[in-house]
Amino acid sequence: VIQRRREIGILRALGGTRLRIRVMFTLEALVMGMCGTAIGVPFGTLVAKAAIRGVAETVSALYIQVNPKDVHVGALEVGLGIALGLIGSAFAALRPAVHASRVPPVEALRRNLDAGAVGSLQLAPLITGFVLLALAYPCPFIPPPVENVAAGGYLAIFCVVMGTSLVSPLVLRSLQRVFQKPGEWVLGIS
Repeated sequence: VIQRRREIGILRALGGTRLRIRVMFTLEALVMGMCGTAIGVPFGTLVAKAAIRGVAETVSALYIQVNPKDVHVGALEVGLGIALGLIGSAFAALRPAVHASRVPPVEALRRNLDAGAVGSLQLAPLITGFVLLALAYPCPFIPPPVENVAAGGYLAIFCVVMGTSLVSPLVLRSLQRVFQKPGEWVLGIS
C-alpha cells in the first residue's frame, strides 16, 4: 500500500471506488495466499513427518520407547489447511486494504512522501531484545527444580526466541540496504 500510494491515488482520481480498492488488495492477498497454501500444505506434511520422527527418537532415547504412527493427511486436514491459509491471507489484507481505500487522491498524487514515518525502529523493544539474548547464556546453568526438567534450558530457548523476534527489525533493516538494489534489478520494485 505504501509503495503503491501514487497508483492508488491515480485509480481514485479516475473514479475507482473505495470498495474497489479494498477488493483489489484483498484479491491480491488471496492469490498470494493460494500460492503459499499450495506450497505450505505439502511442505507442512513433510515437516510434520520429520518432526514426529525426530521427537520420537529423542523421547525414545531419553525417556521411554515410543513408536508413533506415520502422519496421515486426509481430505479434512488438507481442506482445513487450505481454508485457514486463504482466510488468514484475506484477514491479513483487510487493514492495508482499508488503509489504501482511505487515501485521498490529491494526497496520494503528491510526490513527497514522509518515508521516516513508515517503519521507524522503536528503542524499547530493541533494548529488551538484546537483554533477552544476553540472558539466554546463563539460563542453562540454572539448576533444575525437579529431576529431569531442564527449566533453565526452556527459559534459555524462550529468551532466544523472544530476543530474536524483538531484534529482527534492526537486522532486517540493515539487510535491506544490502539486498535492495540487487532485488530491484532482478525483480523490479521490492
